[in-house]
Amino acid sequence: MNLSIVFPPGTGPQGSRKLPLEGATGESQPIYPGPVDCRMIFLRGLTLLMMFLALSLCPGPAFCDNIEIRTDYLDSRMAKITLPGGNRLTIWRTTNASLAEKGIAATTLETALVARTYLQHYRLFQKQSSLDKALEGLKFLYFMQAKNGCFYNCLKENGEIDTQSPESQATLDVHTAHAFATIADGTAIFKSGLNSDFKKMEDSFTRVHSRLKEWLDNPEHPYGSYREFESMKIPGWLIMDRGDVSAIYLLGLGRFGQNFPYSDVADTARKLAEGIAQFKNTDPKNFPLHCHLSFARDPGLWKNENAFQAAALAECGRIFNKESWVREAQEEAISFLLHISVACGPINGYYPHPDLYPQTPLAAYTLVRSFVAVAQATGDAKMMKVAGLTGSWFFKNNTAGRSLYSSTDGSCLEDIRNGQATENKSLLSSACALLSLMELHGTAAAPYLRYRVEKVHTFQILESEVGKPVNTDFEVSDWEYSHSGKGKVVIIRRKNTFWHKFQVDEEDDYSVFMSFQRQALYAASVAVNLRVDGGPILLIPLGGAKGEPYMTMQKVMEPVRLMPGLHTVGVRYKGLLYTIPAVIDCLVLQPALERRWFANDRGKHLLLINNTEPTERKMKMQELTGGENAIIDVSTMDGKPVKNPVHEHKGKPYLHVPGLGYGIIEW
Repeated sequence: MNLSIVFPPGTGPQGSRKLPLEGATGESQPIYPGPVDCRMIFLRGLTLLMMFLALSLCPGPAFCDNIEIRTDYLDSRMAKITLPGGNRLTIWRTTNASLAEKGIAATTLETALVARTYLQHYRLFQKQSSLDKALEGLKFLYFMQAKNGCFYNCLKENGEIDTQSPESQATLDVHTAHAFATIADGTAIFKSGLNSDFKKMEDSFTRVHSRLKEWLDNPEHPYGSYREFESMKIPGWLIMDRGDVSAIYLLGLGRFGQNFPYSDVADTARKLAEGIAQFKNTDPKNFPLHCHLSFARDPGLWKNENAFQAAALAECGRIFNKESWVREAQEEAISFLLHISVACGPINGYYPHPDLYPQTPLAAYTLVRSFVAVAQATGDAKMMKVAGLTGSWFFKNNTAGRSLYSSTDGSCLEDIRNGQATENKSLLSSACALLSLMELHGTAAAPYLRYRVEKVHTFQILESEVGKPVNTDFEVSDWEYSHSGKGKVVIIRRKNTFWHKFQVDEEDDYSVFMSFQRQALYAASVAVNLRVDGGPILLIPLGGAKGEPYMTMQKVMEPVRLMPGLHTVGVRYKGLLYTIPAVIDCLVLQPALERRWFANDRGKHLLLINNTEPTERKMKMQELTGGENAIIDVSTMDGKPVKNPVHEHKGKPYLHVPGLGYGIIEW
């Protein structure tokens, strides 16, 4: 295969090189090659005029590429409600059916994201009506703020605040965190301390901030305290014992501190950032690796929605000049979040197995904002492209194969479940779609919203309950996970063996992860054997829990080379204590080099590559069909560009991707 490789500026072996234009001869050409043709000048002028008119008549703020950013749907949910005292309050009617059935008219969580959408819309397009609606949304938040500084979540149809329901309590939970972050966004627009609107925002912000400081000073879990889970030290001062909730507060502290450098705000931000950065898995065999975790009470559980840890560390690292925070965010984005984007988009999470559905606009917004924040903090242009490709989930790059976002009214479908899009539009999903698109508006990421997925090479989930028994049937049991999700597991005992057949689409190195229950016994007291094809028989200990048994997902087989075609994997009970069964959820077959191929309507192609292994891996360049003049950009896990990633082996070019690094090839 003949390849003409163009490296990004400064990354090639001799720096950047310009390619000659098609038809160029290298000879100097006269500026005026002949007599002036008046007709040609007229036609060119007419063409320019038509282009100008086309751009000027593009309806509303938009990318002018059929992706319009409109707030019509949000506007349609606006209503007035009469409060018990007779005053009128603007609300955005909830689309949460279960809450509406209970007589709830509006919620703090939805309104916080809607108000943030209007604020961002005003910031980008300077539309006064958007600012007016944002202020109405902020008034709703002020009304919902309790005496303790936190926010109630639910407002009833009769205008009364729901102070009793568990989902409406005035605590530091997610709804209060989003309200806090939105109010901080508002202060960034009203920077003048003399403005009455700013005074209201500052007062509301300060009241929540006081609660945050109280939490950090609480003698039961003060800043600097830790608790242990297995070999992990978990910061005890995370807000609500959650890294994701702490991250939303950190986003608000950063936005406020960027414009108002109060020392106590910077100090709170520092403490939260330290807690978020330290709460991660460091065992290379456990999954997810290099991910800042969310639930201190259940570290094996990671939920995509609201997991803004990378975004918060990147944004606040840039604002407060903390390079270590930015590095933490960059490591998570490249080594973990990129895996999600390349694999299948905004999955629900890991519990600890991959839970693909539902996929929601809030989860997509979480990923988009994280990639944009890391790109802006590090200057990594590839990461901005990844943000655009991730945002393309709203436009058919999803398992349902359909556009979720409507450029007609700015609405968005609620989610994707089991590969099918739900037909319901929702307030929350529409706000998150608009926030995602506005994160990308006017950036280098915007053109990548138009790319379409052609092919994906990623992990396979082999559910244990569909495995084939050998001689003796195994037990299949219903299982309730710690996040209240339900599924099935296989319980195997002495003499139980089962196996799977699986198809491999690409030649690659493949590792195996196992999701299982770790027992509170010494390591090999309960164990299984695992074997792929005719390879070595591996012993997998399933004991070793220091406390109660818990579900985990662990790498149980290092990468082996598999060729395209049919393969098998077998699991056999092998515990030393034959009376203790093994509980196995699933196996996950993970390729070393995950890949996702894209193309757009203009004949451009893109290959996004993610190395999931800690050591360098290589890929045959012949995968780039028609990839002459390919632009190749490869980085290490810490974002450093690889100067010459293509090497020849036996006369054939191979792309080398460093351990946990990634690359983008465009042609």
